[in-house]
Amino acid sequence: MTWLNKGTRWTLFEQLPNILQNANECLNNEQHLKAKVTVDNVTVHTSAIVKEVENGQTTYVDNQKQVQTLACDTVLNAIGFRSNDQLSNDLYALFDDHANVIGDALQPRKIMNAIHGGYHTIRTME
Repeated sequence: MTWLNKGTRWTLFEQLPNILQNANECLNNEQHLKAKVTVDNVTVHTSAIVKEVENGQTTYVDNQKQVQTLACDTVLNAIGFRSNDQLSNDLYALFDDHANVIGDALQPRKIMNAIHGGYHTIRTME
């Protein structure tokens, strides 16, 4: 028995037309996650935009552009991420472009990308 099927109903709101559309996952992982959503009876609303969570309900715009509300008692947000390059810009200004940006400061990605980026940066330093 998983934590999803202990008498709790789950609803997933995704702004994109498909869940995991931009995930860049291994195909096996993606297939497993999608199957898990189906097996655990997670309700999925794609092309949906959450507008408000307040007073025990979530208000969202569905894929038909209709405003809907759904009663809820717990909300988990996974709202994406964006790099903040202000520090790297400041360092470039201080060190005449002799700074290297790696990891999520460059672009949000997987941990392996950050490790490879760090290794490559050290390997090519003069």
